[in-house]
Amino acid sequence: MNNRALEKIKKCLRLAQSDNAGEAAAALRQAQKLMAKHGLTHSDLQLSEVQSQRAKSGAVKNPPVWIWKLMHTIASAFAVEHYNYSERSAETGYRWQCSAQFIGIGSAPEVASYAFSVLVRQLRKDRHTFLTSLPRYRSKSDKTRQADLFAEAWVEAVQEKVVAMAMKPEEKALVKRWKEREYGDDEIIKQKCRSHHRMFDSDDVQAIREGVEAGSKVDLYHGVGASEAPAMLEQSHTGV
Repeated sequence: MNNRALEKIKKCLRLAQSDNAGEAAAALRQAQKLMAKHGLTHSDLQLSEVQSQRAKSGAVKNPPVWIWKLMHTIASAFAVEHYNYSERSAETGYRWQCSAQFIGIGSAPEVASYAFSVLVRQLRKDRHTFLTSLPRYRSKSDKTRQADLFAEAWVEAVQEKVVAMAMKPEEKALVKRWKEREYGDDEIIKQKCRSHHRMFDSDDVQAIREGVEAGSKVDLYHGVGASEAPAMLEQSHTGV
């Protein structure tokens, strides 16, 4: 799709809202001519409002639960849809690399992507600090499990502060049409994650407590546009 043409058409349509009848009519005719010239329809204009932005999550093909929870938390905060996008390429030596993909209207996906990038970086740092604090005699699997529980509790503490913003029905419909156009019947990602199935012991409970404590230091509040994203997180956890 010709982005420059789309912008010109949108500009003409904005001018078509003018109170000056002659100016509005001329702008509308120009928009129609441009649409015919570039083979664009009203549906194309609607779908052009849908944006998609990705942020590397650092995860393997099947991310841990805490990555999923963080994606969901960010998506809820900014009224966007989220997916785990995984791919292999020559750049990564054909190893799986995952990104959090946010899809929505206007600048919302860009802001969500920025917020995710900042918070996943801080979460990984806090998780690593917790992991290295565990006694050496514990098995690698136990330490990984407890670090994952810490991270999940960290995200849940952040989630408690988030005021969810629901997508409007018409926005959901547009995003659905955009996904069908971009991906067809293909699944963007197999919705799987690395999870743990075991009764909690006292060490697990302690990991959860520490995760809640660390996550409660993070502040996440809404910005209006992508340019305000840094301000949105400036009062966050030290190091964010």
